[in-house]
Amino acid sequence: MSLVKIYDYNATREAIERADGKCINIYKLVRNDVSVNDWGKKNIKKKHRNPDVHEDFQWPGHKDVGHTFRHVEATAPAGKSVYVDQHTAISCTMQILNSPEGQAALQDLQGQNNALYDNTTLRVTATIEGTWYGKAAVGGESRRILEARCEITKLGDSLWVHSSYPKTFYNSVAELAKKFGG
Repeated sequence: MSLVKIYDYNATREAIERADGKCINIYKLVRNDVSVNDWGKKNIKKKHRNPDVHEDFQWPGHKDVGHTFRHVEATAPAGKSVYVDQHTAISCTMQILNSPEGQAALQDLQGQNNALYDNTTLRVTATIEGTWYGKAAVGGESRRILEARCEITKLGDSLWVHSSYPKTFYNSVAELAKKFGG
């Protein structure tokens, strides 16, 4: 299956839900060499990993979970920029993926052949069309989103949207009028 395609609402939602609250590393390889104690750790330094396992396959820990949910109003911790609701998060992420920048990043991602536990994400920023709102911080004033960013990687042939969040906002009515010729 190709990662490079035009994403509709449902395909975008599935890519977000695939990652939200989940650790990508647990899906990559069935493990019987990891202790219960190590399985629950977020990050295991190389010197503390199992030396009996080839270096490329040593368990690095869970790392960070997919977390678009951290950037949605009512589920976000303080200090995060947020979308006003989940529908906005999915719709803006869909625009990012379908933008020229998003399609180029998906093409790059498609060609990558990373090491097993290399979870490097590609950051994609795109201008958001339409009237979508978010907040620069939890509890702040709702403002129209100018740009949003998502971080993507892949799990096999499936897109993994690790995160998505509003990046910049229109600051005033005058700025909106300038953009739309008013």
